[in-house]
Amino acid sequence: MNLANKLKQGLLSIWQDKLLLISAVGLSIKVVLFYLFLGKGLFEVKSLFVTLPGTILMLFSFVFLFKTWSRKSVIILINVVATFLLLAQMWYIRYFGTPLSFFAVLQTSNLSGLGPSIRELMNGLDILFIVDIILLFVLVKKKSFSIPKIHWRTFIIVFLAGFCILAVKPMKNHYIDGAPFAQIFKIYDRYDYMMKFNPLQYSALDLYLFYQNNRYMNLSDEERQLVEDWYKQKDEFRKEDKNLHPEYKGIAEGKNLILIQAESLENWVLGQKINGKEITPNLNRLLEHSIYASNFYPQTKGGRSSDAEFILNTSMLPVAEGSTFFRYPTNDYTTLPGLLKEKGYSTLAFHGDEGTYWNRREAYPHIGIDKYYDIEDLEEGEHIGMGLSDVEFFRQSVDILSKKEDPFYGLMITLTSHTPFILPDTYRELEFESQYSETSAANYLQTIHYLDMAIGKMMADLEERGMMDDTIVAIYGDHAGFENSYKEKMMKENPKVEGIDELGRVPFIIYNPEFEKLEITKAVGQVDMYPTLAYMLGIPEEKYDQSITGRNILTTKESFAVIPLENKIIMENEADQAHKEFELRAQQVSDLVIRSNFFEDEEK
Repeated sequence: MNLANKLKQGLLSIWQDKLLLISAVGLSIKVVLFYLFLGKGLFEVKSLFVTLPGTILMLFSFVFLFKTWSRKSVIILINVVATFLLLAQMWYIRYFGTPLSFFAVLQTSNLSGLGPSIRELMNGLDILFIVDIILLFVLVKKKSFSIPKIHWRTFIIVFLAGFCILAVKPMKNHYIDGAPFAQIFKIYDRYDYMMKFNPLQYSALDLYLFYQNNRYMNLSDEERQLVEDWYKQKDEFRKEDKNLHPEYKGIAEGKNLILIQAESLENWVLGQKINGKEITPNLNRLLEHSIYASNFYPQTKGGRSSDAEFILNTSMLPVAEGSTFFRYPTNDYTTLPGLLKEKGYSTLAFHGDEGTYWNRREAYPHIGIDKYYDIEDLEEGEHIGMGLSDVEFFRQSVDILSKKEDPFYGLMITLTSHTPFILPDTYRELEFESQYSETSAANYLQTIHYLDMAIGKMMADLEERGMMDDTIVAIYGDHAGFENSYKEKMMKENPKVEGIDELGRVPFIIYNPEFEKLEITKAVGQVDMYPTLAYMLGIPEEKYDQSITGRNILTTKESFAVIPLENKIIMENEADQAHKEFELRAQQVSDLVIRSNFFEDEEK
């Protein structure tokens, strides 16, 4: 029998196996729906008509390796697992705008309390993804439904048929377009890769990369040289002027440092009003005695809020895949709290959620934070959303800090303004027109107004306790409140609010009642917080300069910020290509440093 006849026999066997046929066709339809539900036309993913048949044939070829009595279970299992991956990918993309990675599997402890956020990402039509599975279960219960016996050679025939179909696109890319094979199968942009191939193919490659990369790496000589050269070249590419704001050098030496990581706080809300009422009246007042970076970019990736904490304390960009706190929680760095401990500071952190969230309990000691108060360490109090309300959280945190000896470092991570922005009616103080009152934009602004109120109460508490004169308070947004489809939804539902920022910039404010108002309009990012605060706290630059990627916003003459989530750089000043490439390389340098625990020997 020639190959054509064998292939015909294999395909005929699939046709005769109606359970397999229904599962294969059903899964193919769901892949098409996956793109349609994400707003993609089929002409935008034309390669799907090549990659999908090959993937389906290869995937279901494995059922022929099982005996007839177990084959039914394998057919259904493949469909269920693939459907779960499709739904998980679709919901993840709807919010984050980038495909889910297996590295995120390490973050399952984050699911606690996220039910409302996940439900917000679901669409009523998503139920279509389980229709064929229900049909399969109905069919297998019918005793009259039989599966013919298939020879093992059918597996080889069907698998090779799928493989040959899948090989068409890579072969074209290599032999016609001239792309090296190594480049074809490397994921540079996850979203782009999924659009060029298909979500099932992407998941298979991602699983392989997860297995290959989820461990500490030994740097090659070339990689180690790349890291060392980058630090040596910083002074060559970056321009500083120590005389820009010399009055702030050491201005906070010996003072307490309170840091407020404000959940989902974007910069555009500052100074804005809804029907004549300020959204952030307390933050607006603080700006009169603050250093305020108004062109400040978040630089988080898969670790979201935890990435912001990591960047703040290390001035390193986050690991390229997954969460740094989950994947590499015990690394050594030269950290801001670590250097402050050398100056006699006690270091504390507070969060009104569970200690396992973002793996903070394990990661914090290794970035120099000695005591972490999570919801289990704090008293029972008012709950909103995922944990303690911001007002209750601030009250307890300040009370604990007031009993500590000066000086101290205190990091407070807020929670109430977390998606899906649910707030009790009692606290919904902004008044919207009726058609806007329940929109996602209105819900977001209500929680931000509440956050601002909570910050105002906390600042008043610090004043009443006589703590403010010896304290500087730094407030920054961890990441944008709305990502991708959420941002698009917000723009469509815009409740006549001016200035919505599509770039997702966040504020960075350093306050003390004795400070004069200073606005920094240069483009800067979260990696720049550490060196700026260190400069003000009187920490010598030589103690950290060769282990961070950020720069001091009070002395820099340049306007740029690397955006890891998009693998791009915002550069507003004139710069040659070599400088742009140098700054973009900070992502690779940070990734290599983290994945190899580069500073381990130095620290020990």
